[in-house]
Amino acid sequence: MHSEIKQKTRALILEASLQLLNRRQTSSVNMADIAKAAGVSRQTVYLHFSNRAELLAATLSYIDAKLELQVRLQPAIEARTGAKKISAFIQFWADYLNEIYPVLYALMRMQHEDDAAADVLSDKLLTAKDGCRDAVSALDDDGFLDLRWSKDTATDILWMLLSVDNWSMLVIESGWSKQQYVDHITYAAKKTLIGVN
Repeated sequence: MHSEIKQKTRALILEASLQLLNRRQTSSVNMADIAKAAGVSRQTVYLHFSNRAELLAATLSYIDAKLELQVRLQPAIEARTGAKKISAFIQFWADYLNEIYPVLYALMRMQHEDDAAADVLSDKLLTAKDGCRDAVSALDDDGFLDLRWSKDTATDILWMLLSVDNWSMLVIESGWSKQQYVDHITYAAKKTLIGVN
């Protein structure tokens, strides 16, 4: 019973953290704010999370669990060719950013004055780079990676195309639909990376 209460309290704290990050996109979210939103004491928050970096990282993991991230990644993981992996990963990333962008935006706004936010954001974006690397490696294994690129350079280019800033400029600022983003970025990625070798 004690373990069940502990898990419910943890989930309450993480949900409060998520909601605050979604709402408060111009200033840092601290432990006291989260404790108040969750209806618990600061001491209770610290019993579950030793510092803000740990709490922010746990919040992103909590979101990923709610969004069934591993299930959503399966089409990209199971795609049999590099070209199909690129298409599937871009589709996954577009769907994911559509739901997690408010939290990532909050972390991006916080990162310059908040080392914990910067570290958590960096880890999340490097995870996205891993997905780009998998797709590029598959393309290279197929023999279709343009010879102008090394695998590392091609990974960097694909990662750049999928940056949160680029998504924001195209979808938020320019008003692209999610499907336009998927279609155009997929076309640009394939046109750039696939060569007739």
